[in-house]
Amino acid sequence: EAEYIVSVFTYMRLVGYPAERITVLSTYNGQVSLIQDVAERNASYAPHIGIPGRIATVDKYQGQQNDFVLLSLVRSKTVGHLRDVRRLIVACSRARLGLYVFGRKDLFSNCIELTNTFDILTKRPSKLQLVLGETFGEVQRASGDEGEKFEVKGLHHMKAIVGQRLQEEAVIRHTKDKIAYQEWMLQMGMQQPG
Repeated sequence: EAEYIVSVFTYMRLVGYPAERITVLSTYNGQVSLIQDVAERNASYAPHIGIPGRIATVDKYQGQQNDFVLLSLVRSKTVGHLRDVRRLIVACSRARLGLYVFGRKDLFSNCIELTNTFDILTKRPSKLQLVLGETFGEVQRASGDEGEKFEVKGLHHMKAIVGQRLQEEAVIRHTKDKIAYQEWMLQMGMQQPG
């Protein structure tokens, strides 16, 4: 789950979302530490991606908000202390523009205490859907048009999408650097090495 969340964060950065507008939340300190480690390792390979604006537990983030929140529910066998509906409401109300919830849908949707809150979440698709080709702040479709959705099948699929996007970005960056170098050479009146 931590790898998947960091891959989604990386994709968001690659399509132009500002890092400081993205927060990653989890209900457990251990998961927060793991996500932090994965994000820092990822940033060491791709420094321009950086790390999320904030990585914290839901409890420590109470009273704060951000535009986009990636929420890790992390539990695999039992609901744990998230059974307290107030904690789930706090977790789900931290995002102003976009909330992405990661966890086992079947585990949480079967918890009677959380039914009302999870009924709202389960009306949305349970798999991540992307509109490929769109970048942050540059939507070209009409209001109400959701665009052609592309469903992400899981972690390995998301990593493949991110890897392809990183390669495309590297080619673009290399081309821009080459053009800038050529322009500089012309300005200096120098011949390019042949």
